[in-house]
Amino acid sequence: MYDATIIVLESIVQEGSSNSIHGEASGCLIVMKSFEFIFILYLMHKIMGITDLLCRALQQKSLEILNAMDLVSITKTLLQTLRNARFDLLLTNVQSVCTKYEIDIPYINASYKKLQVVHVNNKVQ
Repeated sequence: MYDATIIVLESIVQEGSSNSIHGEASGCLIVMKSFEFIFILYLMHKIMGITDLLCRALQQKSLEILNAMDLVSITKTLLQTLRNARFDLLLTNVQSVCTKYEIDIPYINASYKKLQVVHVNNKVQ
């Protein structure tokens, strides 16, 4: 699906009927070809897959409270497993997609330093 979307957006950028359509397609293409977009896409796919069973079960009227509590516990454990053990696999999948589409991959192990912005008043006298 991602392939088809990229192809359609690239053709719209090349053959857009108006400047606004051309600009919107170009903007979408820039966003969709970013590491952040691919990462969030894969992460949401995993999370939705894990929580789907719980969501379906909670919509049933005949669900007992003990079964619901068990499903919540299982879902919580699966999400924790994704966070602890499967994050590297998720990151590997994201990096392979980024490599396939020639998307820049940030250096994940880089140290984070918060930038401090200093505002200066420029008053004309």
